[in-house]
Amino acid sequence: HLESLEKFGIDLSASAFCSTIGALGRAGEWKQAVKMLSSMYDHGVTPDLNSYNAAIIGCSKAGQWKPAIQMIEDLMIVGLRPNVHTYAYAIASCKKKGNWEKALQLMRDMENLGIKKNIHVYTAAMSTCCNAGEWESTLKLLEQLLRDDIKPSVHAFNIALKACREGDQAKLSMKLLNDMSIYRMNPDVVSFTTVVCALGDRGLWKQALKVLEIMKSKGCQPDIQACNAVLAAFAKSGEVSGAYRFFERIKGEYGLTPNTISYTTLMSVCEKSGDTEKIDTIFSDMSAAACQPSKVTFLTALKACKRNGRWTQALKYLSLLKSNGFEVDIKLYNAAMQSFHEKGESEQAKALYEEILAMKVVPNATTFCYLIQSFEKSKRNDWKTVFQILEQMKDQGISPDLRIYNAVVCVCETQGAWIEGAKRLTDYRRSIGDLD
Repeated sequence: HLESLEKFGIDLSASAFCSTIGALGRAGEWKQAVKMLSSMYDHGVTPDLNSYNAAIIGCSKAGQWKPAIQMIEDLMIVGLRPNVHTYAYAIASCKKKGNWEKALQLMRDMENLGIKKNIHVYTAAMSTCCNAGEWESTLKLLEQLLRDDIKPSVHAFNIALKACREGDQAKLSMKLLNDMSIYRMNPDVVSFTTVVCALGDRGLWKQALKVLEIMKSKGCQPDIQACNAVLAAFAKSGEVSGAYRFFERIKGEYGLTPNTISYTTLMSVCEKSGDTEKIDTIFSDMSAAACQPSKVTFLTALKACKRNGRWTQALKYLSLLKSNGFEVDIKLYNAAMQSFHEKGESEQAKALYEEILAMKVVPNATTFCYLIQSFEKSKRNDWKTVFQILEQMKDQGISPDLRIYNAVVCVCETQGAWIEGAKRLTDYRRSIGDLD
């Protein structure tokens, strides 16, 4: 494009190059943007600071911190002085890969050059630290921002709140939310939701519910994410009745439509409390509401089938899982395999194991542990089969662990073959070098 302009006798200026470099950066063509910057000298045009900044912006959007920092060095070599925008975008370039130490170094470089930091520099550095899981560094930057007498933004507080959540600092997030009013900041939906989620992660349902009510009173309509966080708090604390009541409030008081996470969370409450038959009802309600179940939904339902040996229901869920187009992985198969233990359905367990192999899913030690456990309450007196399973484990290259050996011992003991079983187990362990 630039060469075409030259053919028509149009002089190329630094601003023309700058516009082209900026366009390339916005299009995600950061390499071309940097190349265009270098080519300015070939066209007899000396790059100015705006040209360098445009190229750095392109690198920032692509998360390319190395070339961004290199350009700061290059522009200083040719006698240009970087400004606050140069550093803001260079720091932002560190965010994608979480290079928080480099971001903080760039801030120190600004101080050494006497360049005053602004809100954009701080939020870029805070985001980088937050992305790297450095919640303490994120909060220190917020403190420094406030000490530097820079007017904070809701976005800056939201980054700090996110850092608190990811650092498992739920109570600290509540304090930050309250501190926003000191600086005349009005928390937005993101602010409230982040705090509710942080409290939900810790199972602090009373505090989560309180923040949700404050959110509503401030004119911020709670969304389904915030409500799901409160529901998760009830689940973590084992508050079954509270979870059910709040689920109804989601639909009624808050006027929201429960989503897959809502239904799955409610199912997990039932699974943990042992009220497993309600899971079938919730699953049916979910289908009636045309809400698509996820793998986690099915995993929760399958785990619940372990109680009372509801193996027929487990197989139904497996069938539904496949009909919904999901690929059944070993974690889901293992969850189903657990359901055979209570009723001693060893034949069903073996059939599922054969399906696992037929589907080319690789079994693990947990698979074999649950398979062996299914023989414990079997009425077939088939304890010898567990030793065949141990041999199959060997063929799969899986070494037995303590769980496996305990399961074998339990099978032999309950089927009245303790002595012979113990001898066989000792021989087996010697054969694989597990005994001196």
